[in-house]
Amino acid sequence: MAATGDGIAAFSRHWHAQQTATPAKGDEQERQARLFKGLLEAKTRVDQVVIEDSKFPDLYDQLATQSEPQNYFFEPYATQWCPQLLKKGAIIPLPSVIATSMEEEMQTLTLSGLLTPIDHAWTSVDHRLFLWNYKQRGRFAVFEFDQPVVAVGLCQRPRPGVFTDKVQHLLAVATTVEVVLVAVLYEDNKTLASGLRLQRTKLSVSTDNTVVRRIVATASTGRIFFGGSDGGVYEIIYGPTPAGAASASSASSSLGLDTSIFIPSFLQRSACRKVTHTSHLANYLPSFLSALTSSAGKILEFALDEDRQILYALHDQGDIDVFDLGAQGRETQLVCTVNLLAGGAKYARATAAKAMIKGLMKGRNENNQFLIRQLREQCPSYFTVSDLWHYQGHKSLALAKLSAPSGRATHLNESLSQFLQACHMWDTEECIEVLQGICDDYALLNFYEGVVKLALACAKNFHDAAATDLTGSKLMLKRSCLGCVLLVLQRVLKNDTSSSPQAVDEMVRLDEETRQRFTQQILHYSLASEDSDFHLLLYSWLYEHGETKLLTSIRSQFIESFLKEKDQDLLIKMYMEQQKYLVAAKVWWSRAHEDNEDMALDQNPDIVKRQYYVSKAMSCLKSIPDVSEAADAIREVRDVLDVLQLQVRILKSLEQATIALESSTSSGRGDSELRERRADLQQLTYKIFDASTLYNQFASKYDIFVFPVGFLAKLLERISAWYIRVANLPPSAHEHREIPVLLEQFRRFKSELMSFRNQL
Repeated sequence: MAATGDGIAAFSRHWHAQQTATPAKGDEQERQARLFKGLLEAKTRVDQVVIEDSKFPDLYDQLATQSEPQNYFFEPYATQWCPQLLKKGAIIPLPSVIATSMEEEMQTLTLSGLLTPIDHAWTSVDHRLFLWNYKQRGRFAVFEFDQPVVAVGLCQRPRPGVFTDKVQHLLAVATTVEVVLVAVLYEDNKTLASGLRLQRTKLSVSTDNTVVRRIVATASTGRIFFGGSDGGVYEIIYGPTPAGAASASSASSSLGLDTSIFIPSFLQRSACRKVTHTSHLANYLPSFLSALTSSAGKILEFALDEDRQILYALHDQGDIDVFDLGAQGRETQLVCTVNLLAGGAKYARATAAKAMIKGLMKGRNENNQFLIRQLREQCPSYFTVSDLWHYQGHKSLALAKLSAPSGRATHLNESLSQFLQACHMWDTEECIEVLQGICDDYALLNFYEGVVKLALACAKNFHDAAATDLTGSKLMLKRSCLGCVLLVLQRVLKNDTSSSPQAVDEMVRLDEETRQRFTQQILHYSLASEDSDFHLLLYSWLYEHGETKLLTSIRSQFIESFLKEKDQDLLIKMYMEQQKYLVAAKVWWSRAHEDNEDMALDQNPDIVKRQYYVSKAMSCLKSIPDVSEAADAIREVRDVLDVLQLQVRILKSLEQATIALESSTSSGRGDSELRERRADLQQLTYKIFDASTLYNQFASKYDIFVFPVGFLAKLLERISAWYIRVANLPPSAHEHREIPVLLEQFRRFKSELMSFRNQL
């Protein structure tokens, strides 16, 4: 700066000397005068800046004059780093009340922590929370909750406009099911030295099955953050909101709290909820794909920088989330996530060169031929055969992108063949990312055969390992491979091209015929797989997305077992489409006779549903082209329909008789009869009986005569046919003891039916 000023002064002296020696013209003098004036103004400005700069100490001088060589500088910059050495002071024992509670009770969870701003410590013993002053012995407070306490945080200054001046602080107490806000009040509204008491506010938020580990609050704005086992960062919003117009009395009564600690306006607009400041891909995926994403890891610790308004969250996997709270501390924005686990560097170095090879494969390949050949010849262990096929596959794929549609298929098939020879080595997460990128390129080129075949080939690498891997990591990698097929299928079915970053051809929405053709291609190559896990994943995806038409059109050995367990209506629909009418009738028949003794009786189908199922079985049998083949089955189903109709009549008659009995019953004897009738009504409603049981157990018992003459005649004919068939058995069969008994039963039942018909 000084040198610049000296130069300007020298130029000024030289200009004056020149003016004295040689007179100049008027216009030249005027021009030089303006130049000289500008230079003087510049010198004055530079001198002012030099003076202002000299008021502040130089950074080098500051660093050189420090007493310690490793000082750091924070806001304000002149403040030195606080000493980091800790010295052990006095040992303070737990209060006797807390120690006794821990020893005597059969506690399952005991935690402790410090609340240094108010000179208190907290200790939880199951659902009981103790607060005690570690500077003034003997002062403590006890608070009980419904569930065990797992974490406690202190909010030094609550949000303005919520509580009165009585509430000095807030405690955020996390239990296993909720986070509760507890008001901290000083006794007689005095200072901390007079002791404190806790007041329940009934302001709480649910943890939604998350085990809360840490709670932190800002001192300036009263914002409360918490995190736990799911890796999410949550904030409790408990300030007044614009919504709500309820009166103060109604709000206080609904909350069930002491209204003296609240500002009345807050009671009119009370709100307590939680918001999440982190989100994961698993929230947006279907249920069967949610396992493909890994969680962020549990929250271990929070750190709050009040000066810079920054919140740090440490996860158990070494990740640190950095949140910017804004200049006023009222915003929340996730800036970045970093991982400080340096222990994995030695493993990363071993594969760094291989990562360079992967980058070489994906890059422009025009000028790499000589380098590839040299690597293959001179470094076979470094550049393996699998790497060579991998490189050739990317080369063919790049040529396919640049080719015309007419010649593109050749390059695509070549790339698929080359990738299939290399993919047996793709067994890491990095390789799965490579697979996903290749599948995206194939999808852009409408090469769905390549997507399915390559994804299934990569999934085969994890098939055996997934069955024995207890951690589940191999299964997740396998599902990641199979997920490539499902994502492409979803894009085609939804006709969605917006997710594609770019396309070789002009990207337009597919017409219906083309969309169906691509869908059939994907299903054709998918159903050719023999992997039962993939079939189950594919069928589940189609079922969850409502693609029932595609599901019933599938011809596979795995589809029947899936539909039997998932949806029998779709199973019958598939049989009908395949013209398997007899098989469909058997399904309806088995549903009509379903009787699960392990469940409650009312969990079985009622008589109306059973009647419907049998009628549907009859419809299926009548759809058989050659009805004579199912004549016996039709006759049997028709007889069952008649018996079911008879059971419905008996049920209705018994219901009417029971209602009449209920209106006239007043004695204990009548109550027992009513219980018996209700039990029989339940049996008739949810079970299916034959004609003999209906007559002997219900009709004759309650004097119900709903048997039509035609039905009795038909039943008598069947009894006679059975009797003749048994009577004509060979003599050797009569040696069995069951045969004479059966003949006697037939004879007696036949005589009863004949006498009953004659009475009618």
